[in-house]
Amino acid sequence: MLAPLIKELDERILNDPSLVPSLFAELIAAQRELGLVFGNRPTCPFLRPHIIARSQYDEVSRASNVIALALEKVADRALRDGAVTG
Repeated sequence: MLAPLIKELDERILNDPSLVPSLFAELIAAQRELGLVFGNRPTCPFLRPHIIARSQYDEVSRASNVIALALEKVADRALRDGAVTG
């Protein structure tokens, strides 16, 4: 379902003469300037994001919510009674 759309987008990107190496260098520099880095690595070094199906996005979203809630409970418990230690 997504494969044909991704292929078309990739072809458009690869055949666009305005997408020169200096443009990518500007993208990376802008990410660094805006603090969009993980350590010293840019958050997204690619022109095209990784495209996933809505069902995959929803699954990742649900899982991350479960993890976030669990971590909030651990933090709350640790702050309340100090019983949880690393």
